[in-house]
Amino acid sequence: LDLLRGESHGFTDQNPLAVQLLDTIDRFDLPTGPLRRLLMARRFDLYDDPMPDLNTFEGYAGETSSVLYQLAAMVVNGGNDAGSAGAAGHLGVAHALIGHLRGLPRTAARGQIFLPFQLFRQLGVAQSDIFAGRATPEIIRACARLRKTALDHLNRAGAEVAKLDQSIRPVFAQISVLRQQLKQLEDYAQLPFVPPPDIYAWRKIAKLFWWSVKN
Repeated sequence: LDLLRGESHGFTDQNPLAVQLLDTIDRFDLPTGPLRRLLMARRFDLYDDPMPDLNTFEGYAGETSSVLYQLAAMVVNGGNDAGSAGAAGHLGVAHALIGHLRGLPRTAARGQIFLPFQLFRQLGVAQSDIFAGRATPEIIRACARLRKTALDHLNRAGAEVAKLDQSIRPVFAQISVLRQQLKQLEDYAQLPFVPPPDIYAWRKIAKLFWWSVKN
């Protein structure tokens, strides 16, 4: 945070990652506010309070995932606004939802709930059910609803991406990988605490490439 505020100290200016980040910010005149908010939002990851509700989750996803798509689009567009707020917003929420549904076994085992707990509570799920990794009918239904929400955001993101200039669209190629990961979650619908196998790295690269070519 200090570095992004322009308050470098210690050996910050000798950190290769920090140097590259500052160089990118300078070259494309990127705003540092979103990056500072990203770091502040990530503080949630350090504690055990459950994610309250879907609105809060979407705000968290916007600060931690959507912002990266937005900044990437600006870089590709030479530092200028690419009109990608809608695409970045929806894809960021879908990305975060799918990622945390896939990560449910790991985070539950750590005693953390990153998914909107209000939905689970409305369906009669207790925190102890999640932490114990019990695949109750209520938890299965809650995850199904969250997958549906993720699909809705993916579809809306796809519609927004189609409106963008063709040179900007490759920034959002991750949508092809996310669709495949969501399908895998559907295949494991009855096993919310068993992580689906990840897509091989070379397949991800191929998906990103072909999506970019076709779109």
